[in-house]
Amino acid sequence: MSTSIKFRLIAWFLSAFSIVLAGLGLFLYYELEKIAIGSVDRHLHSEVQFLASFLREEEKHGHIGGELIELSSAATGEYALPLSGHYYQVLSQDGKIIARSPSLPATSTTLPFEGETLEPSYKIITGPENEALRMLTQTFQLSTSTITIQAADTLKEAYHVLGSFSNILLIIFPIVFALSGIGIFIITNRSLKALNIFSGKIGQITEKSLNQRVESQNIETELRPLAQSFNTML
Repeated sequence: MSTSIKFRLIAWFLSAFSIVLAGLGLFLYYELEKIAIGSVDRHLHSEVQFLASFLREEEKHGHIGGELIELSSAATGEYALPLSGHYYQVLSQDGKIIARSPSLPATSTTLPFEGETLEPSYKIITGPENEALRMLTQTFQLSTSTITIQAADTLKEAYHVLGSFSNILLIIFPIVFALSGIGIFIITNRSLKALNIFSGKIGQITEKSLNQRVESQNIETELRPLAQSFNTML
């Protein structure tokens, strides 16, 4: 290990700074991830609540009895486009699909169902064409039946935002690290300049000038004990 004070100061500072910088980057990334995923979750929650309200009205008219429910009025926008990345399906108590969005492209394409849950259950799944989806599953007790509603939205935009943020961090952090290294190098040089000057004054005292003394009052506080000890030795 180097015996240079300057080297050790720079190495310690950069090591500590790297840890702080990495921790800050991870913190910001996970906070942004929470915001991005949370936005998707809020949209899913509103969609599921809307479908639940719609199905309560369908039940009043006797349209829920095991046959496929027509939800064309609910399937608007991206839910009506095949493979749009926005899907929903409704299941009866026995797990049979009684309604689905037109965006699910084929009869064999379904969202994974793992059972009823009265509380909203969020998870990330692999959807059609191996696309990452955020899915919400929630079971509702209607007047005469129990249904489970599942809604899923693509995470493409959320992951795009997170990827862009990661790229920004990979660009900015090395620049900040390099500028910090240059800054601490300059500061260290200036801080140790007084020690170099003090060393030069001591070097001027030879066997022909032992009556000379180094200044021990108007110098940096850290150097005063050394100056006084040197003068006492002389």
